[in-house]
Amino acid sequence: MESCLNASKAQQETSIDGIRVIDEKRKVLNYNSRFAEMWGIPEELIQTFDDRKLLDYILPFLKDAEEFISKVEYLYENRYETSKDEILLNDRRIFDRFTGPVLLPEGIPYARIWYFRDVTESHRLKQELRDLSLNDELTGLYNRRGFLTFAQQQIKIADRTKKEMMLFFVDMDDLKLINDNLGHHTGDMAIKETALVLRETFRDSDVIARFGGDEFAVLVSDASVDSENILKERLSKNIESHNEQANRSYKLSISVGTAVYDPAQPYYLDDLIGKADAFMYEQKMGKKRV
Repeated sequence: MESCLNASKAQQETSIDGIRVIDEKRKVLNYNSRFAEMWGIPEELIQTFDDRKLLDYILPFLKDAEEFISKVEYLYENRYETSKDEILLNDRRIFDRFTGPVLLPEGIPYARIWYFRDVTESHRLKQELRDLSLNDELTGLYNRRGFLTFAQQQIKIADRTKKEMMLFFVDMDDLKLINDNLGHHTGDMAIKETALVLRETFRDSDVIARFGGDEFAVLVSDASVDSENILKERLSKNIESHNEQANRSYKLSISVGTAVYDPAQPYYLDDLIGKADAFMYEQKMGKKRV
């Protein structure tokens, strides 16, 4: 058995996982340097070969120490069980944890092996990909896909609670002129400023999105026709406040269309967007006729 452990020790040192092997008396039979490195365990502590002391050292680093130690004790009591889960650390790292029994030739467990892998970076990259798929890179608002995803969730809630919602469809006026006369960098600044105005006007709980180009949409939960004028007035005041700032090279202007979602007479989200878009277009055309 000792020669097997020595052979596996050499293999473990080449692993990207932190590994430790614990016998039934809670003595450390084997570990690799990656395990000590991941947890920052001092050499003198790990050389005690006392698993309980190692656990006492590790616990303060964990988000949920109680759950961690409870799982450990359960697995030591249930010798044949395997387990895989994730551990959150206070410093925001994330470790994958896998454990299973080490068996004698006759199939009887004599130890338990633990593997820890730092998956923080892969989680960060996955989150970035999710954000890119649902968020507009320029403004940080939801993009069209993000809006449709979360708006559908809000519609289900409205249908269940029987509360109306209101959709604002917003189009920037004269963005092409800003791009042509002042450059696309300034045009991007105008887009980001419009996004800021929408954030200032609406609640965090509302679904705010840039549909693309100069178009934005906001789905306001628990709002009815009675809320329309209040929200439009607040939006107008916030636009004016930005335009009153000194040393501006352009003026913000938007056209707005609205549509109410009534759970008593439900219809598709695309139809709600189409209705608000049509009212927005009417307002924009009205400005051009003046």
